Amino acid sequence: MPKTTLATTDRSAARWYVVDASKEVLGRMAARIATILQGKHKPTWTPHADVGDFVVVVNAREVQVTGRKAQDK
Repeated sequence: MPKTTLATTDRSAARWYVVDASKEVLGRMAARIATILQGKHKPTWTPHADVGDFVVVVNAREVQVTGRKAQDK
């Protein structure tokens, strides 16, 4: 039987992502960013280890909202 490998919390392997929020839909962008922060986009993802990456969001004022959210909030 093959051995199960477990991820270590080596923060030096963490990458930085820059997300341009202009012309992005708020909910979809937030879901993609959450996946990157948790590290679920990596094949070495393990629930107990912090294997997530860092995210910087630019142009957050220009994010798009759908429906009537802009008037309601």
